[in-house]
Amino acid sequence: MKKIARKGAFPLYAPKKAFAPLFFFCLFLACGFTLSAQESPAASLKTGPSLQRLSWNKVEFAAWYEVTVEAGEPAFGEGAAPAGSGLVWRGLIRERRELSYIDCSLVPGRYRYHVQAFNILGHGGEVSEWTFFDVRPALGGGPVQRLSWSTAEFTAACVVVLEQRAEGEGSAGTEDHDMYREILREPRGEDAFIEVSLPPGRYRFQVSPYDVLGRPGKVSRWEYFEIFAAAPKPEETVPKHPETKLFWNGFAEILYAPQIPLLFSFFNETYNVFFQPEGAVVKAGMLISAGPRHALGFDLAPSWNYLYADKSDYDILAHLFTLHLNLVYHYNFSALPLSLRARAGGGFSMLYDFHFENLGKRLGESVNTWIPSVSAGLSLQWFFRRPLYLTLGTEYLQIFSVDNFFLNFIRPSVGIGVTF
Repeated sequence: MKKIARKGAFPLYAPKKAFAPLFFFCLFLACGFTLSAQESPAASLKTGPSLQRLSWNKVEFAAWYEVTVEAGEPAFGEGAAPAGSGLVWRGLIRERRELSYIDCSLVPGRYRYHVQAFNILGHGGEVSEWTFFDVRPALGGGPVQRLSWSTAEFTAACVVVLEQRAEGEGSAGTEDHDMYREILREPRGEDAFIEVSLPPGRYRFQVSPYDVLGRPGKVSRWEYFEIFAAAPKPEETVPKHPETKLFWNGFAEILYAPQIPLLFSFFNETYNVFFQPEGAVVKAGMLISAGPRHALGFDLAPSWNYLYADKSDYDILAHLFTLHLNLVYHYNFSALPLSLRARAGGGFSMLYDFHFENLGKRLGESVNTWIPSVSAGLSLQWFFRRPLYLTLGTEYLQIFSVDNFFLNFIRPSVGIGVTF
């Protein structure tokens, strides 16, 4: 057989004369069934998945977040996507996260995600708007790149042309006007891909199909991609603990605080004394915290109550002043605008103008004395409009000795406070 070189086509072989009729008959059949115009092959750059971090702003009082990630796919068929979008969205990830980010491995493509915050009771807030992003194929998984394409029917072979953009030439505008130089031209058979090892740079490639007769088809459009230099490996260092930041907050409260003498108290030895309605407390203190939920601090709490007991033969009257320094523990409910404070402390109490009366006349001299005392309490704060809050609580007050009498009280309270 004699080899015949044809320009712009694959090499053909001329048959001997004995097989000429059979050759032309087969050629006639091939021409009859070969498409007159072949479709352009679709070329693409295939790379592996890469790690992406999606993050969002923290939401106050949020206990966790639900993040949804969707992948965009080409729209096929009627009603597959809104007009003009060209993509249908397929659910990819739906995950609950306590942190304000998520790491996911994604292949090159078009994606979108949104986030919904939930409080500790499981009630969800408004869903954020969709955030769209692309994962570029240029960040391949190694030095070897696979360039692949799809071929039309009756395609027997292809020629792939690979070009590299010359540094310092062309403009940063339209890719077609940039200056590229050819670095590879290689014929390929049935394999619709080629693997090449390329240095960092900007590249493009296109594919020319040929049928069984060596006739060229429609050349694909140029496909552009970029290979970046690998980032240097970070030096291994001993992980450092994050620096703890402390936050100071002050608060002040004004409370209405009546007293309830306990049954074994000096002021409740008879049936007709249960509730002492006149009383007030002022508290001011500081809290120190290293996080959003827990805090420790102290407060200074002066108080006043008017005590009265109606006995059969005489009355008991007194003003009770207390001045306590308390250690305070503060807990914030992250999902609600509520906080809880527990306090325990001690100081001094003074019975001022403590005396007995009969028919409006004093019996004996007044007693004014400072007495050691302790207290412990619990209160709930509702931040209806920060920094203002309403508070509701109760406190136990123990006075150790007044002329060998035992004094203790329950003091409920309600009032308003402010943080600063």
